[in-house]
Amino acid sequence: MTDPRSRDYIIEKLTVALDCLAASDAPLKARLLDAYVSSFMRLMASDFVEADELEKFQFVTEFFRRIPDEHRGSAAASVDAAGVAECKQVAEKIVWLMFNVANNTK
Repeated sequence: MTDPRSRDYIIEKLTVALDCLAASDAPLKARLLDAYVSSFMRLMASDFVEADELEKFQFVTEFFRRIPDEHRGSAAASVDAAGVAECKQVAEKIVWLMFNVANNTK
């Protein structure tokens, strides 16, 4: 995407996700789910033009969609089934995306 407003939108959504991860006393799994549901899930693959950004975005979205659950939703089921180390890895990719996108904004 070359439209600066589009990059601003991506940064806004990633900032909200980062805030959910960092500004709560909730357990990591709850913060991670909140980051996804509150903001990250509104982003699309087409928002990311750099290959490394797209790879990290796809990793995160695949994590939240891997376990279908029609009652709770796949994001909640996927987070519940994950270990703490895996949740940390997903959180790190969200943080990386935020800083990479913000630093590549022209």
